[in-house]
Amino acid sequence: MTASCIIRPPADALACSNCTAWSQWDHITVGQDGPGGFRVIGRKPTGQCRANPPSINSDAIGSETAMWPVVGSEDWCRQFERRDQREVAA
Repeated sequence: MTASCIIRPPADALACSNCTAWSQWDHITVGQDGPGGFRVIGRKPTGQCRANPPSINSDAIGSETAMWPVVGSEDWCRQFERRDQREVAA
């Protein structure tokens, strides 16, 4: 069973999804255990933080693959810069 509920922080929250450096990338499934077993309750966006240049992934084949860190929409850091609310709505 797939839930269509997308769980994201409020638009005024200090959160990566509200930052100019965040680029949405994917979603993770969120669930909870209960009497009937594990139940999916929604999805949380994940993204790449592009506040700094990408770093080389030394574990990748050829060691020349650069990546930005993958972060959750509710994470945040000291480099947070609020995204224009018109961008968030788009």
